[in-house]
Amino acid sequence: MNGHLGTVIIMPMTSGSHPTRFRVVSKFRNVPGLLLGDQIRNVSKQRLIKHLGALDEPTLKAALAVLREMFEE
Repeated sequence: MNGHLGTVIIMPMTSGSHPTRFRVVSKFRNVPGLLLGDQIRNVSKQRLIKHLGALDEPTLKAALAVLREMFEE
């Protein structure tokens, strides 16, 4: 879907928040943080300036599990 639209769906990451059921503990560029599953949103691709990297496989699977749980309830 993201490849066909002018927007992408994102799950923001923060290094200054509190864990909850819908937030995934993560580490990106050696900075610990949380993926905010409760704050997913669409943003324009024009706002994305450069690719910073990717999540490791276990973190990606945990994030997808949180989204699955949110939308199945």
